[in-house]
Amino acid sequence: MSDLINPTEMYLKAILEMQEADVPKRRARIAERLQQSGPTVTKTVLRMERAGLVSFSEESKKLEFTPRGFQTAATVMRKHRLAECFLERVVGLDWTLLHDEACRWEHVMSDDVTNRLDALMGHPSRTPYGNPIPPVDPDEWDPLADSPEVSNLVRFLHDFGSECEARIEWIGETVQAFPSLLEQLKDAGAMPGARVVFSLHGPSVLLHRADVGVVLELQHGTAADLFVRP
Repeated sequence: MSDLINPTEMYLKAILEMQEADVPKRRARIAERLQQSGPTVTKTVLRMERAGLVSFSEESKKLEFTPRGFQTAATVMRKHRLAECFLERVVGLDWTLLHDEACRWEHVMSDDVTNRLDALMGHPSRTPYGNPIPPVDPDEWDPLADSPEVSNLVRFLHDFGSECEARIEWIGETVQAFPSLLEQLKDAGAMPGARVVFSLHGPSVLLHRADVGVVLELQHGTAADLFVRP
């Protein structure tokens, strides 16, 4: 993603994704997610601060939204996630390709078109990857508060046992960016809504469904972007 279509919107959405995943909102994580250099991220974040979209704490090294910044981020995320729904339901695009295409749509959809697509599809609450869709007015929206039992897979295994069954609630955005990885999850039956057996295996997590018969091994960094509940 070295050439971003709209850097400000992409950065804001990335920060909101970090908030949704309950991970520290740091500039280094933006660089990782968007494949941007450290100096580029620093300059862009400074512009966003001056525009009144985010604030940066030198003490904690964390970013926080201003009300205006959160509103903008949630609006971009809403467009992206409704586009994913439309691309699957209406266009018939393959599940593994929805995310990349929606990344293009999110910057060109007007609010009116977004709301019309929402109504056309019956106001979906989740994307094909299971992610919650922000409402029209996101001021009070908090995906973590709406899903208190949900946690990332690695944290879940440390909390509930090194081998246990869980339901996949949603697949994080960093995993969605890799169609080949999505294909592997699909082949293993590890889709949103599925109950899967997970086990810690050194630096990896193994997952399998008895009715599918495929064992998939994921590195901890990837497994941490799968969100599950008991």
